[in-house]
Amino acid sequence: MVILFLIRRDNLYSAVLFPFIFAACTPFFTFHMYRAAEMDSFFNLFFVIAMISLYEIMYNPRFMYLYGISLGLAFMCKGPHAALIFMIGLLYIPRIREAFKKRSRVVISAFLAALLPVAWMVKRSMFDGMQFIDTLMFGETVDRVSTSDENFSKPIIDFIGSNVMQLFIITMIVAAVAMAVIRLRSGNRSITVVTIFIKENYLLLVWTVLPVMFFAILKSYLDWYIYTSLLALCILVARLGGIVIKHLVRKNPTVAVITTGLIVAASFFFIVPCIKNDINLAGTGGHPVDEFTQDMLNFAAQYGDEYAGRNVYLLSDFRQYSKQGHWECEYVAPAEMYCDFVAVDGTLDNFLSDDGSLIIVDKDLWDKYSSDLTGHVILQDNSYLIFSTDMY
Repeated sequence: MVILFLIRRDNLYSAVLFPFIFAACTPFFTFHMYRAAEMDSFFNLFFVIAMISLYEIMYNPRFMYLYGISLGLAFMCKGPHAALIFMIGLLYIPRIREAFKKRSRVVISAFLAALLPVAWMVKRSMFDGMQFIDTLMFGETVDRVSTSDENFSKPIIDFIGSNVMQLFIITMIVAAVAMAVIRLRSGNRSITVVTIFIKENYLLLVWTVLPVMFFAILKSYLDWYIYTSLLALCILVARLGGIVIKHLVRKNPTVAVITTGLIVAASFFFIVPCIKNDINLAGTGGHPVDEFTQDMLNFAAQYGDEYAGRNVYLLSDFRQYSKQGHWECEYVAPAEMYCDFVAVDGTLDNFLSDDGSLIIVDKDLWDKYSSDLTGHVILQDNSYLIFSTDMY
């Protein structure tokens, strides 16, 4: 999708560079997004679609519809985080104000953005009223911000220290040298390519900076929150490199090839160590959520619906809110789908006082809880231990 966008709106050189630049970050994305959740991956996908749609509105106002749909789908994935897409859209309005002259288009776009979230909220409210909506929009978000112990600089430091930022710096240096050579050879004292680049990539620059600053100000931050900024920066590096190479090809094709080789080589400088050192998922038992899902499948195969409808608690330090005993969505889904468990927030004490309930314990935590759980019937012993309140 991004490659087609670069070919359509930039040049072939940018499209050729992008896979190498993105690959320099892909092992990092793959490893950490695998630790996060599938919804984060889909959120970033819809974020990219929304941003490309926003860019294309300048050329075809009907892309506003796709922007609205993408905004709604992003909200379905990450809730309040989708506000970033809306904020970037507001900042880009001066560039696409012509598209807003047709009010029906704006109304339809807003309708498309709200359609799925509102339909879901209505359906969900039939189950537990406004409790879940309140938790989603205010409870978890406000709690995370108010209890965060992060500092302002953490997302900024992570962003500046990323592979793609270092590639951006390298590309900037190559671009500066190339522009200096062009200036000396052509005798042209004014180099407008930088000004043009900034003007044409205003949206990408906002997309790059805003999420990082947003989470820095909130002081609520996880590693994968800035991935959308890194994706935007990948596109910026590709576009910058493409413009430089396009100028060099006209003057000296040999220098253009050398410049391309330098950028690609810099990408491989990051790709190879990441593949060697960071990706180590096979043979380690897998991701905790995958292990949990497999355990739920095994439990369902062994017991069928014998324990369906039971209150179930979960002890796992991997979760963001493990101390509060909160079930996060990636754990809730397999527990409800395969075993028909009722995922209940709570700790060990809640389980001990809830007759007939079950508790699922990460096996790595057995030493911590063994004194309290010894004597309880073990229903399953895999990556996770599953206990009932029954005693043997």
